[in-house]
Amino acid sequence: MHELERELEKLKEHLSSSIEIINSSKKKILKKKAIPHSKVLIPSTEDYQSILQHTDVCVCLINLEGVLEHSVDSTFSLFNRDKSFVGVSAFVYFKDFPMVLSALESALDGNKSKCTILYDEKYLSLKFSPFYDGEDNTQKGICLLVSDVTHEYMEGLALQNKVQRLDSFNRDLEQFAYVASHDLHEPLRMVTNFLQLLDQEYGEKLDEEAKSYINFAVDGAARMQRLINNLLLFNRVGKVDLQLKPVNVRNIIDLKIVQLEDLINSRSVSIDIEKMPKKIIAQPKQIGLVFYNLLKNAIEFNREGIPKININFKELEKEWLFSIQDNGVGIDYKYKDFVFNPFWSLNHRKDGTGIGLALVKKIIHRHGGKVWFESEKNKGSIFYFSVAKNLT
Repeated sequence: MHELERELEKLKEHLSSSIEIINSSKKKILKKKAIPHSKVLIPSTEDYQSILQHTDVCVCLINLEGVLEHSVDSTFSLFNRDKSFVGVSAFVYFKDFPMVLSALESALDGNKSKCTILYDEKYLSLKFSPFYDGEDNTQKGICLLVSDVTHEYMEGLALQNKVQRLDSFNRDLEQFAYVASHDLHEPLRMVTNFLQLLDQEYGEKLDEEAKSYINFAVDGAARMQRLINNLLLFNRVGKVDLQLKPVNVRNIIDLKIVQLEDLINSRSVSIDIEKMPKKIIAQPKQIGLVFYNLLKNAIEFNREGIPKININFKELEKEWLFSIQDNGVGIDYKYKDFVFNPFWSLNHRKDGTGIGLALVKKIIHRHGGKVWFESEKNKGSIFYFSVAKNLT
């Protein structure tokens, strides 16, 4: 009992000490003087003038007759003029700049307007904003903001030139790919035909090693032929007009399943198709190629067991979102930046060309959408792709 009382006494002493510390701190805080109202920063007219003088944007005031009435000093240096142009009509001063005159007239009608001009080897941005009387809300004049945008303008031109050069390079590359692919057809066909004739005419005289060489050559030529065909298809996708139509997605999927019937039956593939939208606006053949390539990959990249595929979709505000899920080998995320590149293949299959997913990406981008995947190695992948609703 006495022990408990001693503990209570200790607790009371500790609590009293804490209260004293709190009260002492409170008093110190209350003693601190609040900032008087007079110390709050309220810029004067002179302050505003100083601020305007030291900013990169120059300010001019124009009355309703279009006369320049007031300007900060920095404006004159920007136009390489002295104060003599105050009092001059803006219509006269900018008479050689039709874009400025048009913007000025629009501002006098109560509209905000802007333009960029080349003035004395500088690119100047001019922004016109009407200002109004605070009492009756009638327009009193125009505030003109002028800034030197030479650096930004030149950077924009340089970027535009780079984009144009890149577009030109891409067009040249596409043309080269088309011509090269087209011109390779005949030589390849000739090589294949002569190899097959060689096998037919002299097959009995050749040993097994020689025959295997011929087979290797024929297989290589056939693979090259498939590569050329896919390259031409890849090139053509970017050139042909979309010719958008209402598309029944379920009908497209059913058609692609029929085209893959032999592969599906050989692997006993299980395909579960959720309810699809009855109509989307798209290019039927190209959307068909997307489903064909993704379904074919989902079947082929499945080494063990029965391939199981689920096809689903979700309607979003601005797009249709589709997904194709499989239980295949999956994709290591270290390859995520290469999967959609042309001529890239996960396992370098002899029958593959590495064009399929690149073709999917190109088609989906033309339909205003995106394509991506989620995957876990040895557990499967989900490929997502979207199609914009506002295609016209």
